[in-house]
Formats: sequence, structure tokens, C-alpha cells
Amino acid sequence: MSTTPALDRWKADLGAWAIPDEIREQAPAFPWRLDPELFRPLPGSGEGSLSTQKAREVLQQDGTVLDVGCGGGAASLALADRAGCVIGADESAEMLELFAAEAASRGLDVSTIHGQWPGSVASDGPPHADVVVCHHVAYNVSPLDEFARSLDQAVKPGGRVVMELTLVHPQASNNALWQHFWKLERPSGPSADDALAVLHEAGIEANLEFGQSGQLRRETPWDVRAAGAARMLCLGPDRLDEVETQLRSLPARSTERAVIWWDRATQSA
Repeated sequence: MSTTPALDRWKADLGAWAIPDEIREQAPAFPWRLDPELFRPLPGSGEGSLSTQKAREVLQQDGTVLDVGCGGGAASLALADRAGCVIGADESAEMLELFAAEAASRGLDVSTIHGQWPGSVASDGPPHADVVVCHHVAYNVSPLDEFARSLDQAVKPGGRVVMELTLVHPQASNNALWQHFWKLERPSGPSADDALAVLHEAGIEANLEFGQSGQLRRETPWDVRAAGAARMLCLGPDRLDEVETQLRSLPARSTERAVIWWDRATQSA
């Protein structure tokens, strides 16, 4: 498998986020489990975000939107007034169930794809989506070049791929927690700029813009946030009060988002 300097850096930076075995072995639960209910989108959520604007620029009325790593569907359901059909792809069957219910409640035709993207679930047939949206997935993908090409192959000529991500790895905001509970230094990269470099080296003529995120979901109560953080930190329920105290002391997370987008018609490779 060929590599490039940007891809090598991307893979190395992501690999640095692995939880050390001696900490992981103490975890009472799987650290990265996500509660689907926390991903239930608000009505009208994300409609004013930059990523939604970039998708709306090319999405015709009653078009088809493919949402890769859809979660509860905030990325694609922000386009509900224009889309006729939404397709959600996710590894979590629970997330897909939530996505399907939310899409149906908005009067959309909906279908789901269960499994890892691209893997065996990416379409082998002709492109079927007018727009592909993929929000907050890139930092979970080591072979980002292959992943981006698979998104491109899923969109029709003249369509657009829109990826949204935080400016740097989202777990960087929790670095102080790792230092407090485990005396563990955590990395800060990779970044959205690094992702763009990988795509450019892969021959994808992508653009990078920055804007504010829309309010996608309801505010998460502090006790629920503490439970999720404790799980991520490999801590048990006996540490919840301490985790909540430390969470409350962290700076507010930035609402600025990076949006990487490209049109199928302008891709060179």
C-alpha cells in the first residue's frame, strides 16, 4: 500500500491517541461507546452552519443525500426541506434506528446502511447521491485518502462531498482530564489542515473553509457528560463526582468548525 508524507503524519498522529494498555485494562466499560440519545438532532439543527450552506449550494429539490457516519442524522436532516431521500451509513445499529425515525418524522424517504465505511458497505454500483455529507468522522479514519475517495465515488458527477470536523482532534479538549486522573500527556494533532494535505496528496482538489457550527443537539446535562467522560477515561462510577468537577473547570469548547468540500466534476484523480 502506497503512502505519502501527509498520510504518514496523519496515521502517526492518530496512532498517538491510543489508550495505553495499562490504563485500558482497568476500564470497567468500553471507553468509546456513544449513547444514541445524545445524538438526537434538534428540529432545524445545523441549518445555518457553513457545512449545510455548502451542501445546499448544489442540492436540488428532492435530491438524495448520503450521510456517512450519520449518527442521529444532524448533518443530513439539516437539509430536510430540500432533500427527497436520505441514506444513512453507520456502524451502530442503534444510531441507524434513531436516524431512520428522525428522517421519517420529517417526511423523508429513508434507507440505512449498517457497517463500516467504506469496507463492504460502500456502493459498488454507479454513484447514487447528489450530495455526500460526512461530519466528525475524519479523525476516526486512519486511511483517510481511501476513505475520501470512497466518498467521492458515492456522489454523482456535479455533486459535492462536504466533510465537517473540529479544527484539531476533538479529544484534545480533554487533555487536562487525562493529565489530572492519569498523569498522562496526550497529543494535540492531527488537524483539519493535516486532513486537507492528505486529500491534496491523494489528488482530491478539496477546499477548506472555517465557520461556526449550528446547535445540533440539546444541551447535555452535567451528570450525563460526566458519565461519558468517566467511561472515556477508563474510570469507574465511584469517580463521577470528581470527573464532573474537573469537567466544569475546563474552558468552553470552540464552536468553530472546519469544512472540507469538493465537487465531483472538479476532481482530478
